[in-house]
Amino acid sequence: MRGFATLAVVVVAAAGMCGPLASQNQDAPKSRYDPATFLLANLRSGTAKDAYLQNLLDALRAVDTDRNGLDRADIDRMNARLRDAAVRDYERQLESAKLQIEQMDTNDDGGLTEKEITDALEYRQSGQAEVDAAFERLDPDRDGLIAIASVPAGSVRQAQILAEADRNRDGNLSREELLTAIAKVRPTRERPPFDFAEWDMDGDGIAWPAELAARYHPDRSDAKREARRRHRFDRLFVLDADGNGSLSEAELTSAFLAQFGRLDRDGDGMISAKEDSAGASIVRLARSMVELPFCALPPPSPDADILAVFTREGQLASTVSVAGQDGEASIVDIRVEPGTQPLFVLLLSEEPVIWDFQGDTQRIAQVVAFAESHDADGEPFAGVMGLPQSKISFGRNDCLPVNRLRGYGADLDVQVENKLGAMTGLAVRAVADNPAVVSLPSLSTQRFDIGVSAPDGFDPEHWWAGVDTRPRGISERDPAAIVAATRVERYDLLPGDFGIARLVHEGILAPTKHDNEFRLLKPLERFPGGLGRGMGINFVLGKGMSRPKGALGRGCLYASDGKTVLEGDYCMQHPRGNSVQVRVTPDGQSCLFRSGGENAGCFPEDGRGLRLSKKGNGRQFEPVPEAEAAPIQTASMPATPVEYNPPVEIIPTDLRQRW
Repeated sequence: MRGFATLAVVVVAAAGMCGPLASQNQDAPKSRYDPATFLLANLRSGTAKDAYLQNLLDALRAVDTDRNGLDRADIDRMNARLRDAAVRDYERQLESAKLQIEQMDTNDDGGLTEKEITDALEYRQSGQAEVDAAFERLDPDRDGLIAIASVPAGSVRQAQILAEADRNRDGNLSREELLTAIAKVRPTRERPPFDFAEWDMDGDGIAWPAELAARYHPDRSDAKREARRRHRFDRLFVLDADGNGSLSEAELTSAFLAQFGRLDRDGDGMISAKEDSAGASIVRLARSMVELPFCALPPPSPDADILAVFTREGQLASTVSVAGQDGEASIVDIRVEPGTQPLFVLLLSEEPVIWDFQGDTQRIAQVVAFAESHDADGEPFAGVMGLPQSKISFGRNDCLPVNRLRGYGADLDVQVENKLGAMTGLAVRAVADNPAVVSLPSLSTQRFDIGVSAPDGFDPEHWWAGVDTRPRGISERDPAAIVAATRVERYDLLPGDFGIARLVHEGILAPTKHDNEFRLLKPLERFPGGLGRGMGINFVLGKGMSRPKGALGRGCLYASDGKTVLEGDYCMQHPRGNSVQVRVTPDGQSCLFRSGGENAGCFPEDGRGLRLSKKGNGRQFEPVPEAEAAPIQTASMPATPVEYNPPVEIIPTDLRQRW
């Protein structure tokens, strides 16, 4: 069984197909997916080729019991053995459940009511269970007293507790005295929440042993677990070079030696520290492939070119949302080049994206869209336009987790191709460039670095904050033209900085003296969407105004006085009211400044602290007198230029703050 476990860990991310990689158009560029990369997952400095290979072969032999190569008959036998073991474990759990119920079953009917369970929990939590157990052991004459001298010797603290519990100093402990002692040394804790419905699965009011043990039953598993078990060994067959449905030791050996050679540059059969460092990115990729889940996709046609586009977001804002009024959707253009080969396309985004297909769209055989952001039901915030609905499907993030595609380095496209191959079993060609425009099947991309000018109806200054991330500006879209798994709707108010720019232009918002902060001059129906990005935007309510609808995101909401925090867990506070901020002056002094810029006192060079003092009607910070100051070590600070950023801020305790 140990050999099987080793093999299962190593092979879990091999491609999920039952033979060699599907053939592709010989004239088309090839995917850089190397399905055998996972064999390097456990390599590190000092790994010997022969020993590593022997471990792989031993693991294979543990499953290939008839020694004719790993085939489906071996897998069926292994699954049968696993099921037998699971049945035995379930039987043990069932017996354990019976014993657990027996301890709480006051009416001896073999099951538990909710009251019996809560009474038992209360009995244990109160300490009464420990008292009863102690008297059962240490009160042999059943006179209701335990002689302290008969208690087994323990720590000095235990002896002290027992002596203190003996309130009448008779050398014995009554039940009441022992219970009081237990309560003294063990503080009362709130009982954890208990959901009886999780025990009483059939809802008849009684939890039976079979219900308590049901989670361990071999036939009780979710679809994801079943899929993983079904594909665990299927993925190995990608190493079946001759495609005969059986993985031989020779095929495994050949695949491993080819992979080992990628790291063993000097060919001495040992991975040196230098080789380990040089091949770190390959091993890191191999380990990620091992850990990735398998996601079954609609099978592409044998002649299809399989492509993937992975992006965080688009460079063009949308007037239509696929992520509700609080989400911020962007657009990526997909331009299909002329040709005859059908295209199977995976669309993957971290943020909500609408994919706009243009050009020779007849070539598109199928698209499957995934997004890391999704609704409460797990449906991705993604939309597709320019294609018939019959060619569009959407995948859930729990099947293909988009966040697992992230990586770094110059070969990000290669990493994405290998990770997608491990998760889907498909030889994919991918681009991961956060593009504005992608051409298929060439995978060439286009980005825009210069933003478009503000159109009429937007404040020009705040428009530029929007084109920092959306340099192509905003595009009008027809909701009826977009296919999505979630609701498609027009924004009531444009999201993000573009929404702010419009509200400023319309005189509803006005910027304050603080960065990214706006005062409401007129009532606002709802906040712009997408405020969860970046550092957030802060708002100050006008006098008598109610909070707008929608999500505040990472911003802060202040009352009309501009000081009182009404809402916001992620806002960065600015000096307000009686708060002060530590700043370094141009001449190198560390001083406290009030919100209006007034100097409230400077720290002396000898390192003494400051103390708040009252002078007349004002408040000032003065150095602690030398006689009261504790000796401290001081350190000189380098000269500080005139331009500086306030390094520290002191916020009154009545203001909430989370850094």
